[in-house]
Amino acid sequence: MQEEQQILSRVIVEIAGKPKEHIESTMKLVLQKIKESKDIKIEKEETFDAKEKEGIWNIYTELEIKTKDIEGLIGFCFDYMPSSVEIIEPDNLKFDTNSIGHLINDLLARLHTVDVTLKKLKSDKISLESNGTMLLRNIILISVKEKEKDLNEMSALIGIKQEELKPFVDSLVKEGKIIENNTKYSLKK
Repeated sequence: MQEEQQILSRVIVEIAGKPKEHIESTMKLVLQKIKESKDIKIEKEETFDAKEKEGIWNIYTELEIKTKDIEGLIGFCFDYMPSSVEIIEPDNLKFDTNSIGHLINDLLARLHTVDVTLKKLKSDKISLESNGTMLLRNIILISVKEKEKDLNEMSALIGIKQEELKPFVDSLVKEGKIIENNTKYSLKK
């Protein structure tokens, strides 16, 4: 069993997104959650003003935290995903093989959870893209059912830019579902 070694670390917690007010309030919620944790003691805290870069707002907080052991620090890292971690004290850490085994198993369990989540998100994304494509195709067909329209009219009706709509319209023309006649489109009867 590993002897308890308190760890003092400097960590940076960052949040990026928009609008500015959202990331600022989210940072406050994250800091509140850290403060409520029984396993983490905040020694120092400094939050820097949100800054905008290329349309995305970024805010960060530098913390000095104390955890009762390395497991606590690693747990903090998994829970809050800091962008930087620097161990200030102690200079050396001692581990026994049992403790290392627990750390590795915890790491693997969390990685497996992330992997399952990513696979589900990928599957959901594929399904949403497929359903979205079918919906858009049906909307295009409905839009030209009663009266022929040009791409500009369809774009205004559907709410999608012409250049984004055109590949779908071209595909329907190629499949023979709609007919193109001098830049106007109609449903094939």
